[in-house]
Amino acid sequence: MSWGFDLPGDRRARNATKWRVAEKATNDDGEPVIPMWIADMDFRAPPAVLDALQAAIAHGIPGYQEWSEDFPALFCRWQARRHRWTLSPEWLLPCQSVVGALDVIVDSLSQPGDEIIVFSPGFAAFSRVIQQTQRRVVTVPLRVNGLEYALDPDRLTAAITPRTRMLILCNPHNPLGKAWCQNELQQIIDICLRHICCWCRTMCIRICIFLSRITPPSPRLTPPLPPARSPSRRPAKPLTLAVCRSPIW
Repeated sequence: MSWGFDLPGDRRARNATKWRVAEKATNDDGEPVIPMWIADMDFRAPPAVLDALQAAIAHGIPGYQEWSEDFPALFCRWQARRHRWTLSPEWLLPCQSVVGALDVIVDSLSQPGDEIIVFSPGFAAFSRVIQQTQRRVVTVPLRVNGLEYALDPDRLTAAITPRTRMLILCNPHNPLGKAWCQNELQQIIDICLRHICCWCRTMCIRICIFLSRITPPSPRLTPPLPPARSPSRRPAKPLTLAVCRSPIW
């Protein structure tokens, strides 16, 4: 079902981040740029979302909320049906954002001074999280194939050292909008299994479609988060789910 893709919208008067940041940006010819650097669209939300928000506002008493009791089981069933990804409700870790979840994962599965691989060009927040947790960013450039970017497995293998602990993968790849093909994902998995303790997949759960069709879940790809280094409390307003194989609360 499509909704609102033929209805233009203008959010510049509402302090929209994507437009505010790009106000003074220009390309090499000095022309204004179209801000496509952030996961934010200028289309109206579908009616079901707007109705739910309006119902919450009409109630008149905003406040912190927990998930409904059946939500974890529903989430797991949906992933099994849509992505053939078998989960246990106890593995679900609520986080306040994707970047916040990544911070927990990096801190739990590596040590200060360890190396973490990201692909370039890439989402700047990944590098910020790595640096803020006193880890070292290792950038692996993607190979340019005409108008497309592709994985260079030789570059990836060459970037790995004894201090490499993680690889962070974004699918679709931000900011290119690249959907990794099945062959590329298999190559990344094989390299990680040979050389790296784990990898972290983020941003779009659709990555699990490829993973579940290529290889069964591997403990080396999704190690449990150590309880001693987990967050001290649940976030008050969980907006993101991290998946780990052992409960850490």
